[in-house]
Amino acid sequence: MNIGFIGLGKMGANMLQHLIPKAASLWIFDVNPTFKNIKYPDNVHFANSNIEVAQNAEIVFLMLPNSKIVEDVILGDTGLIQALAPNSIIVDMSSSYYFSTLSIHQQLLAKNITLIDAPVSGGVIGAKEGKLTFMVGHYDAHQQKIEPLLEALATHIFVIGKVGGGHAIKALNNFLSASSLLATTEAMNIIKQLEIDETNAIEVFNKSSGRSFSTELKFPKYILSETYNSGFDLALLSKDVTVAHDIIKELGIQLNVLPLLDEIYKDGIMKIGYAADHTEISKYYNVSQYSQANSL
Repeated sequence: MNIGFIGLGKMGANMLQHLIPKAASLWIFDVNPTFKNIKYPDNVHFANSNIEVAQNAEIVFLMLPNSKIVEDVILGDTGLIQALAPNSIIVDMSSSYYFSTLSIHQQLLAKNITLIDAPVSGGVIGAKEGKLTFMVGHYDAHQQKIEPLLEALATHIFVIGKVGGGHAIKALNNFLSASSLLATTEAMNIIKQLEIDETNAIEVFNKSSGRSFSTELKFPKYILSETYNSGFDLALLSKDVTVAHDIIKELGIQLNVLPLLDEIYKDGIMKIGYAADHTEISKYYNVSQYSQANSL
Protein backbone atom coordinates (compact mmCIF):
# COMPACT_ATOMS: atom_id res chain seq x y z
CA MET A 1 0.00 0.00 0.00
CA ASN A 2 0.93 3.65 -0.41
CA ILE A 3 0.99 5.08 3.08
CA GLY A 4 1.28 8.62 4.44
CA PHE A 5 2.58 9.63 7.86
CA ILE A 6 2.36 13.15 9.31
CA GLY A 7 3.98 14.09 12.63
CA LEU A 8 7.54 12.96 13.28
CA GLY A 9 7.99 13.92 16.92
CA LYS A 10 9.31 11.69 19.69
CA MET A 11 6.55 9.15 19.11
CA GLY A 12 6.00 9.47 15.38
CA ALA A 13 9.63 9.16 14.33
CA ASN A 14 9.94 5.86 16.21
CA MET A 15 6.61 4.49 14.98
CA LEU A 16 7.52 5.31 11.40
CA GLN A 17 10.36 2.78 11.42
CA HIS A 18 7.94 -0.12 11.92
CA LEU A 19 5.74 0.95 8.98
CA ILE A 20 8.56 1.29 6.44
CA PRO A 21 8.65 -2.47 5.63
CA LYS A 22 4.85 -2.47 5.21
CA ALA A 23 4.69 0.23 2.53
CA ALA A 24 5.21 0.15 -1.22
CA SER A 25 5.82 3.86 -0.80
CA LEU A 26 5.71 5.92 2.40
CA TRP A 27 5.11 9.66 2.10
CA ILE A 28 6.02 11.54 5.27
CA PHE A 29 5.73 15.17 6.39
CA ASP A 30 6.48 17.31 9.40
CA VAL A 31 6.60 21.09 9.79
CA ASN A 32 10.07 20.70 11.33
CA PRO A 33 12.40 20.90 8.28
CA THR A 34 15.23 19.02 10.01
CA PHE A 35 13.42 15.74 9.31
CA LYS A 36 13.85 16.41 5.60
CA ASN A 37 17.62 16.03 5.89
CA ILE A 38 17.49 12.50 7.34
CA LYS A 39 18.48 9.68 4.98
CA TYR A 40 15.49 7.35 4.59
CA PRO A 41 15.11 4.02 2.74
CA ASP A 42 14.29 4.20 -0.96
CA ASN A 43 10.55 3.70 -0.46
CA VAL A 44 10.28 6.72 1.89
CA HIS A 45 9.65 10.19 0.43
CA PHE A 46 9.63 13.44 2.39
CA ALA A 47 6.69 15.48 1.10
CA ASN A 48 6.61 19.26 0.89
CA SER A 49 3.12 19.57 2.35
CA ASN A 50 0.09 17.76 3.74
CA ILE A 51 -1.46 17.96 0.27
CA GLU A 52 1.49 16.16 -1.34
CA VAL A 53 1.03 13.36 1.20
CA ALA A 54 -2.67 13.20 0.33
CA GLN A 55 -1.94 13.05 -3.39
CA ASN A 56 0.27 9.99 -3.00
CA ALA A 57 -1.24 7.93 -0.17
CA GLU A 58 -4.37 5.85 0.28
CA ILE A 59 -3.95 5.59 4.06
CA VAL A 60 -2.57 8.51 6.11
CA PHE A 61 -1.43 8.16 9.73
CA LEU A 62 -1.38 11.21 12.00
CA MET A 63 0.68 11.57 15.18
CA LEU A 64 0.12 15.19 16.19
CA PRO A 65 0.16 17.21 19.43
CA ASN A 66 -3.50 18.21 19.75
CA SER A 67 -6.93 18.41 18.09
CA LYS A 68 -6.47 21.96 16.82
CA ILE A 69 -3.48 20.83 14.76
CA VAL A 70 -5.32 17.67 13.66
CA GLU A 71 -8.25 19.80 12.46
CA ASP A 72 -5.90 22.07 10.50
CA VAL A 73 -3.97 19.17 8.94
CA ILE A 74 -7.19 17.46 7.83
CA LEU A 75 -9.63 20.31 7.14
CA GLY A 76 -7.47 23.40 6.59
CA ASP A 77 -6.84 25.23 3.32
CA THR A 78 -3.83 22.98 2.73
CA GLY A 79 -5.37 20.02 4.53
CA LEU A 80 -5.69 16.39 3.54
CA ILE A 81 -9.36 16.80 2.63
CA GLN A 82 -8.33 18.98 -0.31
CA ALA A 83 -6.51 16.16 -2.11
CA LEU A 84 -7.36 12.73 -0.69
CA ALA A 85 -9.15 10.45 -3.12
CA PRO A 86 -12.55 8.92 -2.26
CA ASN A 87 -12.26 5.72 -0.19
CA SER A 88 -9.04 6.96 1.43
CA ILE A 89 -8.48 6.42 5.15
CA ILE A 90 -7.08 8.71 7.84
CA VAL A 91 -5.86 7.04 11.04
CA ASP A 92 -5.57 9.62 13.81
CA MET A 93 -3.20 8.21 16.43
CA SER A 94 -3.02 11.55 18.25
CA SER A 95 -4.61 12.17 21.65
CA SER A 96 -7.46 14.15 20.13
CA TYR A 97 -10.66 15.60 21.57
CA TYR A 98 -13.70 13.31 21.35
CA PHE A 99 -16.18 15.90 20.04
CA SER A 100 -13.66 17.27 17.53
CA THR A 101 -13.18 13.74 16.21
CA LEU A 102 -16.93 13.34 15.71
CA SER A 103 -17.10 16.62 13.78
CA ILE A 104 -14.15 15.73 11.53
CA HIS A 105 -15.64 12.28 10.93
CA GLN A 106 -18.89 13.78 9.66
CA GLN A 107 -17.12 16.23 7.33
CA LEU A 108 -14.95 13.48 5.86
CA LEU A 109 -17.93 11.21 5.30
CA ALA A 110 -19.30 13.79 2.88
CA LYS A 111 -16.14 13.23 0.81
CA ASN A 112 -16.32 9.43 1.21
CA ILE A 113 -13.16 9.48 3.35
CA THR A 114 -12.96 7.36 6.50
CA LEU A 115 -11.55 8.63 9.80
CA ILE A 116 -10.35 5.98 12.27
CA ASP A 117 -9.38 7.21 15.74
CA ALA A 118 -6.59 5.01 17.11
CA PRO A 119 -4.66 6.74 19.92
CA VAL A 120 -1.82 4.90 21.61
CA SER A 121 -0.38 4.22 25.03
CA GLY A 122 3.11 2.98 25.80
CA GLY A 123 5.28 6.05 25.42
CA VAL A 124 8.51 6.48 23.50
CA ILE A 125 9.87 3.11 24.64
CA GLY A 126 6.76 1.34 23.34
CA ALA A 127 7.03 3.24 20.06
CA LYS A 128 10.68 2.23 19.62
CA GLU A 129 10.01 -1.41 20.38
CA GLY A 130 6.72 -1.69 18.45
CA LYS A 131 4.93 -2.59 21.68
CA LEU A 132 2.26 0.08 21.92
CA THR A 133 -1.37 -0.34 22.96
CA PHE A 134 -3.96 0.94 20.48
CA MET A 135 -7.45 2.10 21.42
CA VAL A 136 -9.34 1.97 18.12
CA GLY A 137 -12.68 3.72 18.02
CA HIS A 138 -14.16 1.78 15.13
CA TYR A 139 -12.71 0.10 12.04
CA ASP A 140 -15.91 0.44 9.99
CA ALA A 141 -15.25 -1.84 6.98
CA HIS A 142 -11.48 -1.36 6.94
CA GLN A 143 -10.17 -3.75 9.56
CA GLN A 144 -8.38 -6.00 7.06
CA LYS A 145 -6.45 -3.02 5.68
CA ILE A 146 -5.63 -1.26 8.94
CA GLU A 147 -5.12 -3.98 11.52
CA PRO A 148 -1.93 -5.48 9.99
CA LEU A 149 -0.37 -2.00 10.03
CA LEU A 150 -1.33 -1.45 13.66
CA GLU A 151 0.05 -4.89 14.54
CA ALA A 152 3.45 -3.73 13.28
CA LEU A 153 3.34 -1.02 15.94
CA ALA A 154 1.61 -2.69 18.86
CA THR A 155 1.24 -5.69 21.13
CA HIS A 156 -2.35 -4.84 22.14
CA ILE A 157 -5.21 -3.55 19.98
CA PHE A 158 -8.55 -2.79 21.61
CA VAL A 159 -11.59 -1.89 19.49
CA ILE A 160 -13.91 0.35 21.50
CA GLY A 161 -16.85 0.07 19.10
CA LYS A 162 -17.75 3.65 18.14
CA VAL A 163 -16.15 6.56 16.32
CA GLY A 164 -14.36 8.75 18.85
CA GLY A 165 -14.39 6.02 21.47
CA GLY A 166 -10.64 5.53 21.22
CA HIS A 167 -9.95 9.21 21.82
CA ALA A 168 -12.33 9.29 24.79
CA ILE A 169 -10.72 6.22 26.39
CA LYS A 170 -7.22 7.65 25.82
CA ALA A 171 -8.07 10.93 27.57
CA LEU A 172 -9.60 9.09 30.52
CA ASN A 173 -6.68 6.64 30.68
CA ASN A 174 -4.26 9.56 30.97
CA PHE A 175 -6.48 11.18 33.58
CA LEU A 176 -6.12 8.01 35.66
CA SER A 177 -2.37 7.95 35.01
CA ALA A 178 -2.05 11.59 36.05
CA SER A 179 -4.14 10.92 39.17
CA SER A 180 -2.00 7.99 40.32
CA LEU A 181 1.19 10.00 39.75
CA LEU A 182 0.02 12.80 42.03
CA ALA A 183 -1.45 10.44 44.63
CA THR A 184 1.83 8.51 44.75
CA THR A 185 3.75 11.78 45.03
CA GLU A 186 1.65 12.77 48.05
CA ALA A 187 2.23 9.38 49.66
CA MET A 188 5.98 9.68 49.05
CA ASN A 189 5.98 13.19 50.54
CA ILE A 190 4.66 11.65 53.76
CA ILE A 191 7.25 8.88 53.53
CA LYS A 192 10.00 11.52 53.38
CA GLN A 193 8.59 13.45 56.31
CA LEU A 194 8.55 10.26 58.39
CA GLU A 195 12.15 9.54 57.31
CA ILE A 196 11.19 6.10 55.94
CA ASP A 197 13.34 4.69 53.16
CA GLU A 198 11.64 5.57 49.87
CA THR A 199 12.86 2.50 47.98
CA ASN A 200 11.47 0.21 50.66
CA ALA A 201 8.15 2.04 50.54
CA ILE A 202 7.89 1.62 46.75
CA GLU A 203 8.66 -2.10 47.06
CA VAL A 204 5.86 -2.49 49.61
CA PHE A 205 3.38 -0.55 47.45
CA ASN A 206 4.23 -2.75 44.47
CA LYS A 207 3.33 -5.88 46.42
CA SER A 208 0.17 -4.32 47.86
CA SER A 209 -3.11 -2.76 46.77
CA GLY A 210 -1.51 0.68 46.24
CA ARG A 211 0.35 -0.67 43.20
CA SER A 212 0.07 1.37 39.98
CA PHE A 213 2.06 2.21 36.85
CA SER A 214 3.47 5.13 38.82
CA THR A 215 4.81 2.92 41.64
CA GLU A 216 6.00 0.17 39.31
CA LEU A 217 7.74 2.31 36.69
CA LYS A 218 7.66 6.06 37.09
CA PHE A 219 8.92 6.39 40.64
CA PRO A 220 11.71 3.78 40.62
CA LYS A 221 12.95 4.50 37.09
CA TYR A 222 12.48 8.24 36.64
CA ILE A 223 11.73 9.95 39.96
CA LEU A 224 13.72 8.26 42.73
CA SER A 225 16.65 8.06 40.29
CA GLU A 226 16.13 11.79 39.55
CA THR A 227 16.59 11.18 35.81
CA TYR A 228 13.13 12.49 34.81
CA ASN A 229 13.57 11.22 31.26
CA SER A 230 10.46 9.18 30.46
CA GLY A 231 10.17 10.94 27.09
CA PHE A 232 6.59 12.12 27.66
CA ASP A 233 6.28 15.87 28.21
CA LEU A 234 4.35 17.39 31.09
CA ALA A 235 2.56 19.65 28.60
CA LEU A 236 1.18 16.62 26.74
CA LEU A 237 -0.10 14.91 29.89
CA SER A 238 -1.64 18.18 31.06
CA LYS A 239 -3.29 18.56 27.66
CA ASP A 240 -4.81 15.08 27.94
CA VAL A 241 -6.19 15.87 31.41
CA THR A 242 -7.71 19.06 29.99
CA VAL A 243 -9.25 17.05 27.13
CA ALA A 244 -10.91 14.76 29.68
CA HIS A 245 -12.09 17.81 31.64
CA ASP A 246 -13.52 19.39 28.48
CA ILE A 247 -15.50 16.21 27.78
CA ILE A 248 -17.30 16.35 31.13
CA LYS A 249 -17.92 20.09 30.76
CA GLU A 250 -19.53 19.55 27.35
CA LEU A 251 -21.62 16.72 28.82
CA GLY A 252 -22.65 18.93 31.75
CA ILE A 253 -21.26 16.49 34.33
CA GLN A 254 -20.10 17.81 37.72
CA LEU A 255 -17.09 15.92 39.15
CA ASN A 256 -14.56 16.69 41.87
CA VAL A 257 -11.20 15.04 41.13
CA LEU A 258 -10.84 15.78 37.40
CA PRO A 259 -11.26 19.60 37.58
CA LEU A 260 -8.82 19.79 40.50
CA LEU A 261 -6.27 17.64 38.69
CA ASP A 262 -6.57 19.81 35.59
CA GLU A 263 -5.84 22.89 37.71
CA ILE A 264 -2.83 21.27 39.43
CA TYR A 265 -1.19 20.16 36.18
CA LYS A 266 -1.74 23.54 34.51
CA ASP A 267 -0.17 25.22 37.54
CA GLY A 268 2.71 22.73 37.34
CA ILE A 269 3.41 23.78 33.75
CA MET A 270 3.50 27.43 34.80
CA LYS A 271 6.00 26.59 37.55
CA ILE A 272 8.37 24.20 35.76
CA GLY A 273 7.74 24.80 32.05
CA TYR A 274 6.18 23.16 29.01
CA ALA A 275 9.35 21.25 28.08
CA ALA A 276 9.59 19.42 31.43
CA ASP A 277 9.20 15.66 31.52
CA HIS A 278 5.83 14.72 33.00
CA THR A 279 7.51 12.92 35.91
CA GLU A 280 8.92 16.28 37.02
CA ILE A 281 5.46 17.16 38.33
CA SER A 282 6.65 15.30 41.44
CA LYS A 283 9.34 17.96 41.99
CA TYR A 284 6.85 20.79 41.63
CA TYR A 285 4.33 19.06 43.84
CA ASN A 286 6.93 18.46 46.55
CA VAL A 287 8.00 22.09 46.53
CA SER A 288 4.49 23.51 46.41
CA GLN A 289 3.23 21.34 49.25
CA TYR A 290 6.21 21.90 51.51
CA SER A 291 6.19 25.64 50.80
CA GLN A 292 2.53 25.80 51.74
CA ALA A 293 3.18 23.87 54.98
CA ASN A 294 6.12 26.09 55.91
CA SER A 295 4.07 29.24 55.38
CA LEU A 296 1.43 28.22 57.94
